[in-house]
Amino acid sequence: MSTKLKDLIRNVRACKTAAEERAIIQKEKALIRESLSANETEYRPRNVAKLLFISMLGHDTDFGQMGCLDLITANSFAEKRIGYLGLTQLFNEKSEVLMMATNRIRIDLNNQSNYIVSLALMALSEICTAEMCRDLSGEVLKLMQNGTAYIKKKAALASTRIVSKVPEKVDDFAQKLELLLEDRHHGVLVSALQLCQHIVLISPEQKTRFNRFIPPMVRIFKSVYSTYSAEYDIGGVSDPFLQIEILKFFRIICAQNQTLSDEVSEILTQVAANTNTSKNTGNAVLYECVKTIFAIESTNTLKTMGINILGKFLANKDANSRYVSLFMLQKVLKHDLQSVQKYKQTILDCLKENDISIKKLALDLLYMITNDGNVKNVVKDLQNQLLDLQDEDEFTQELTNKICNIIDKYAPTRRWYIDTSIRVLILAGNYVSEESTSALIHLVIGTPELQSYAVHKLYFSLKENLNQDGLARVTMYCLGDFGQMLLGTAYGSKIDESDIVGLIQKVVQKTNVDSIKEYALSALIKLYTKLKSQSLPIQKLIQSQISSSSLEVSKRASEYYGLLDIQWQDQVLGICQNIPACPNYKQIYENKPIGEVELDEIPVQETAEPDKQQKQDKQQKKGPDDIINIEEFIGISSEPKQQDKLDDPFNLLKIYEQPPPQNQQQQQIFDLNQIIFDSQPAQPTQQTQQTQQPQQTYQPSIQQLYQQPPPSIGNLLDGFNFNPQPVNVPQLNPQQNPQQNQQLFQQLNLSQITIPQNNQQVPQVPQIPQYQQATSPVIQAAPVQPVQNNFVFTAFEDESIEIIFTATKEQQPEITNINVSFNNKSQFPLTDLQFHVAVIKHLKLQLTAPTYAVIQPNSKGTVTQKLIVTNSLQGFKGIVMKLKINYAINGQQITREQTCNKFPTDY
Repeated sequence: MSTKLKDLIRNVRACKTAAEERAIIQKEKALIRESLSANETEYRPRNVAKLLFISMLGHDTDFGQMGCLDLITANSFAEKRIGYLGLTQLFNEKSEVLMMATNRIRIDLNNQSNYIVSLALMALSEICTAEMCRDLSGEVLKLMQNGTAYIKKKAALASTRIVSKVPEKVDDFAQKLELLLEDRHHGVLVSALQLCQHIVLISPEQKTRFNRFIPPMVRIFKSVYSTYSAEYDIGGVSDPFLQIEILKFFRIICAQNQTLSDEVSEILTQVAANTNTSKNTGNAVLYECVKTIFAIESTNTLKTMGINILGKFLANKDANSRYVSLFMLQKVLKHDLQSVQKYKQTILDCLKENDISIKKLALDLLYMITNDGNVKNVVKDLQNQLLDLQDEDEFTQELTNKICNIIDKYAPTRRWYIDTSIRVLILAGNYVSEESTSALIHLVIGTPELQSYAVHKLYFSLKENLNQDGLARVTMYCLGDFGQMLLGTAYGSKIDESDIVGLIQKVVQKTNVDSIKEYALSALIKLYTKLKSQSLPIQKLIQSQISSSSLEVSKRASEYYGLLDIQWQDQVLGICQNIPACPNYKQIYENKPIGEVELDEIPVQETAEPDKQQKQDKQQKKGPDDIINIEEFIGISSEPKQQDKLDDPFNLLKIYEQPPPQNQQQQQIFDLNQIIFDSQPAQPTQQTQQTQQPQQTYQPSIQQLYQQPPPSIGNLLDGFNFNPQPVNVPQLNPQQNPQQNQQLFQQLNLSQITIPQNNQQVPQVPQIPQYQQATSPVIQAAPVQPVQNNFVFTAFEDESIEIIFTATKEQQPEITNINVSFNNKSQFPLTDLQFHVAVIKHLKLQLTAPTYAVIQPNSKGTVTQKLIVTNSLQGFKGIVMKLKINYAINGQQITREQTCNKFPTDY
């Protein structure tokens, strides 16, 4: 015997875990199934009631459907009620046994008891198939015409279900509906009006059939509205359900009909003016009244009254009233925008609500009421709201995007666009989308008049807000293109080249976002050609990112670092040119005025101004043939740092520390390019007859440095003559530092070079171009070693796979053939094998596909792959690869990455 329903509910509520609840439910379902199989009729209502409770908990109860059919065939009302309730809750329209209930429902529809008829109509309105609707529509039509008021309203609700399932029956039910609309019973009218709305939505051509019912409904509405009846009173409003249904009827029938709209305008004005708003019932009637006002052809005065009602809802403390008001105000903006804008402050107050749905509706409404006239005030208010938000990621993202959209659409000037966007980046730069930051970058690119202003403001803003990602992206890009505009003491602040590079270094060290590092690397390679004194820090900063865990950052850093080689010095300027304005973005902002160009919002830093007289003296000394200090030009001091010595193994910079020749006649130049790069010697230069001081240091001019042609690269080993003929070299003051000069020649492997004596002519100091400065990456010759013809090593290994490289050399020393062998160390097959290799610029790679995509367990060398690497700098730079391996083992996808730098240096 199964337990009672109350006991089952008590036991389920006492469960502490889901497992206990499932155990009780399974036990009870077994008892119910046993009772139904034994045909225990006295417990059948109890069992179906318990099945209803179990179904509410989400458990399967299909086995009890036959028990429900047995109950609806019973004679007693109590059993039928449980049976029909189970029919509506335990069945669905796809149930196979549902058709078995059709005949029983038809019998109950013809029953003499109104209560049993209402049960059948209730079940028909809740669940029925199209076949059932066709079979039972006749009985329902009879009940709509001849039944009591109680049965008529039930039949009208069932008819709503029937016309939805069987649209061809609409005409039959529309004829009977006219009789129900003439009834004066409130319940019948409510059901009839609902059926009328449903019929018009399904079949719009039936709309004209009900036009004649507008005047009677107006009279009924006036009677209900003006007459108090305790029977229908709800919250001080007489039958609000009937009032709402009549208003919906007006909204559907009077739409796009001026005559009918005029007939209902009077009653709508009375409802809008006199309905009590102290309780929700009155607010519900008013809300439907406002919806009807804007749906029909009403007057402007009536529409303004409707907007004022919605404004009152906004001031209501009830969250539901605010929600429906904000939702409806979005619908009525096209009718009267000015009236809605009066409630801007109230809408702004809705942004402080705790309900996220209300805040989103208010934000959407503010966006819709913004125009060219109020954009500044709206954006200012939204920025204040953005400043007050705390730990609201979802809404902060929504608010930031809306502000950026408003700025992009309604910005009065480009200057205002830049100022406001930077404020948003400062407040919520982590939430600004890349589309918005890209739009700001393109506007700065396309407005040369504001580029200096923008880059100054971005520079100072980022210094104080390094944690804002969006601000960092925009600033990094602008520093790369326009960073040179920051130099100097303009606008009350002094910025030098080291400050710019230092800020970029802080961003790279602080951020963990790969996209920002990519922007920073792009900025550094562009600034390399503009900030001459910072070439070495830029080089080191780019080099530090080659080992980044991000594949894109590492790849970009490797490529940029390759551009710093001396072979790319001619092309780097063209590669790093500023990108022109995008035509798509240009169409957006080209019609906007530029605005004020004065830098009145740049933060001023207190810096010591240099003496004006010193500035004038320097300007007077400068001319077309200015003499500058070569050490300052190439970024070294008279006392080189330890790092400078490491970067200059041949002590080439020591040459510039020697005094110039005293002989002023034309002399032969000793060119280091001829020794190192096997290039032609420089042509002799003419020097003007000038009186020189005995210990004056020779300093070539900028023009002389830029006039030198770049050295030819070719094969760098050709420059080293291992069987040289005796040549004359300059006397580098051997009396002062003979050991240092001899060390220089020994390092250059020029043991047979004859050193001129003191009575020989000393050539002039060679003029090296700017790109040979110590801070640039100079390719240096490595010691010549015999090339290994065969080299085998393990390139990658983990717990499942081992990759062996067998490298061999051909007759051409720059070409290396690599045979890749894949070994499976596990007990499972490796599938979906993919092997990717990335190399830097001076390497060229030819890669074939693996012989098989599956490696059998415990196999060695069954799967191979071929690589051919061409090293254009063979002997100077070795082979370095980045490996990426993808494979699947035992249903799990594995991805591994590793840098391979085990090749010999002569490869």
